[in-house]
Order: sequence, then C-alpha cells, then structure tokens
Amino acid sequence: MALLYHISIVSLYTFALWYDQKYVHIPYPAKEFENVPFNARAIFFTFWTVVLQNVYFIVALLNDIFGTNSATKKPPLIRQFKDILFSITLSAALYVVLVFWTFYIIDKRAIFPSDEIEKIFPMWLNLIMHTLILPIILVELYLTKRNYPSRKTGFSVAIFLTAIYAVYIHVIYFKYGIWPYPFLYVVSWTTKGMYFLGSAALGMAFYSFGEKLDAMVSDRNSKVTYTNGTKKIH
Repeated sequence: MALLYHISIVSLYTFALWYDQKYVHIPYPAKEFENVPFNARAIFFTFWTVVLQNVYFIVALLNDIFGTNSATKKPPLIRQFKDILFSITLSAALYVVLVFWTFYIIDKRAIFPSDEIEKIFPMWLNLIMHTLILPIILVELYLTKRNYPSRKTGFSVAIFLTAIYAVYIHVIYFKYGIWPYPFLYVVSWTTKGMYFLGSAALGMAFYSFGEKLDAMVSDRNSKVTYTNGTKKIH
C-alpha cells in the first residue's frame, strides 16, 4: 500500500510542478521577477515546500524498493535519510498551511496582490500547494514507520534549510530589489527581522509538534508480544 501511495503522490506533485511551470504565467509587479529561477517561484517558501515534499516521496519510493519500512533500530542509510526528510517536511507543511491561510483570511492581498493573479492561479493547484500538502504528509505519518531523528539533528537540519531560504531571498532583494511578499516592502528592517525570527521559532514549534504526533501514532500502531515473559514492542 505504501508503494502505491508514494507512486501516486510523486505523480501528483510532479504534474503540479510541471503544470505550474508550463501553463501558469503570473503577471508580477516588477520586471525583475523574471530574473528569479523557475518563473520566479523559487522566491516563495511554498514552492520550496512542495519541491521538498516531492523529494521526500521520491526518497520514500526508493526506500520501498531498496530499503525497509519495518521498525528497526539500525535502518539502512536511505531509510535514515527518509526519516530526517520526513521530520522537516511535516513541519514545513504545517507552517505553510497555517501561515498562508492566516494571511489569506486576514488580508488576502498579502498573498495575492490582485484578483487577476488569484484568477490566473488555478484553484486545484492552489489547493495542492497550500492545503493538501498537510493531509498528504499526515497520511504518510500514519501509513509508514520511522525512527524520528534526535531533536538536535532535526533542529539543525531545519535551521540550516530555513537559513538557506532566508539568505536566498535577501540575496534576491539586494540584487534585484524585490521581495516575495508585498508586506515586506512596507515594514521596517526591525519588523522584517522579527518576522524571520518568529518564522524560525514557529518552525521549531511545529517540528516539536510533529515529533509528538509521530510518537502518538507510533505508540498506537505498535504491537506488543511476550516471549518467555519478556515484553517486546514492534
């Protein structure tokens, strides 16, 4: 079942990313956006998250074939890589869904500066990128077993990826004078710093929440057997 699920999700994300690049042409407010890779999508954290999820499910698919999904204390390297990727992917999905829809409900102009842009962006694609990424990874949480990485490892990887994104969009700003989100143009540098630090803190909180979710699901799915009076959980 896991194999079929992983094939389906890789197909879904690959099609969504291909369609976005091929057919969705957004009229950005400045010509400088044309200099940003992937039709300027690379400046948005949502795009990074969808790509990350697709990479995760590709790795999960390879693990189905060459690794193992069994509960084991010494999993193969590809399984270890998959487990670390999962922890980051889950926290990123939680972040994107919460932040996107919070901004959309409060002031959707912070997400879509004009109704024209919102109409150009297909509803089904918006649904995949900003909503389905969460239930998809939650199904994966229930469907497969994993050895959650240590908090030190998880936090280190999460902080590293967050830092790469933050540095990248600042490089884009200082080179081309553009930001991914309209509100960043009008707030002070102090507020910008607070926003990025707050985002990092929120990401860490979501990582811890994902860790707890995994522990709950793992305990629920564990089977207990007794051999010669010794309790074994597997």
